[in-house]
Amino acid sequence: MKICPHIGTLASGGRHLLRFSFYQASATATEVIFPAHVDFGLLTAYIGGSAPGLQGAINGHFVDIDNPPGSIILGAGTTLRMYDPQITPFRHQVVGGQTERLSVVFFSEPRSEVVLPNGLMAGEHLRGIVASIRKE
Repeated sequence: MKICPHIGTLASGGRHLLRFSFYQASATATEVIFPAHVDFGLLTAYIGGSAPGLQGAINGHFVDIDNPPGSIILGAGTTLRMYDPQITPFRHQVVGGQTERLSVVFFSEPRSEVVLPNGLMAGEHLRGIVASIRKE
């Protein structure tokens, strides 16, 4: 397995950041590359055809998500849930694939100094989410 992480800020100014990350991986289909976690931030876009091994939790079980070339899957994050409590954040994981391909993900999150509806600064919220992912 080879992972080449990269995160860059695509927006400047304003209250939110648009970021992207990508990785290149080849592994057995059962090897978990990124462990199960919920999306954080507002929305995450998974670019179709470039992310083999994306799995989503449905009724407590992980299933493969068909994301053919040309499609985009949007996942709601925990921050968006603060604005609308009826939204369920997307719980997902990425497992290995049989071919080495590039995966691209775009995600939006508030700047760290933004105060969220629960009274926390966005940076505090993000640190808590990252800490919970590392514990799982």
